[in-house]
Amino acid sequence: MSFQVVKIEVNRNPFIGLYLTASDDAVLCSHFVPDNLLRLISDVLKPSKIVPVSIADSHLTGIYTAMNSSGVALPGFTDDKTLHFLKRELGVNVCKIDDRFSAVRSNVLVNDSLCMVNAHMARAEHKKLADCFDVEVIPIKFGRVSTIGAVNVVTNNGVLAYNDASENELQLLSKAFKFKAIPATCNFGTPATSFGVVANKNGALIGSNSTGFEAGLVYEALSGEQ
Repeated sequence: MSFQVVKIEVNRNPFIGLYLTASDDAVLCSHFVPDNLLRLISDVLKPSKIVPVSIADSHLTGIYTAMNSSGVALPGFTDDKTLHFLKRELGVNVCKIDDRFSAVRSNVLVNDSLCMVNAHMARAEHKKLADCFDVEVIPIKFGRVSTIGAVNVVTNNGVLAYNDASENELQLLSKAFKFKAIPATCNFGTPATSFGVVANKNGALIGSNSTGFEAGLVYEALSGEQ
């Protein structure tokens, strides 16, 4: 089946990235996500496995994780039991990063070819992430925005870019990830697209408050049909 963009909400919340993280191979989700929605997520993103998990007893699994096909990054306060569980369930690398960047999704932008991180992150954290994700790690900042992962979404098919990115920043993203970076919002104008868009090479989920125009930009950016 071709790439789909499907609007969803998690218990009436359109900011679905709070609860979900996806790679091409797997989806991590909060225990807060109902079973009927898990079936839809499986149909759209087509992961080999969906793994419900809580990070430090929080439902905000999406906020606290970043993932590609090689690894999962988690905040430093994640307990060892959760680390071992994810390593066993997914069969990938797992690492913890400094608690100052505990909202991992906001501070890390990664696919299977490259990782960009908050420019304030220490080099020691870069090494952890490079080993975990098995890709090069580049620190970056967009104007006043250092939380690079909050305002961009990247998959192995494309880049959905920060809506207020400059032409130079869009070119930087395009050159780095080797896809044309397309600026967009979600949920009726929200610039923090990673909170409202969860995607991989197979499809994209977008918050239920998103407009048809926003859904169209998600398709253009992430479908691989550029």
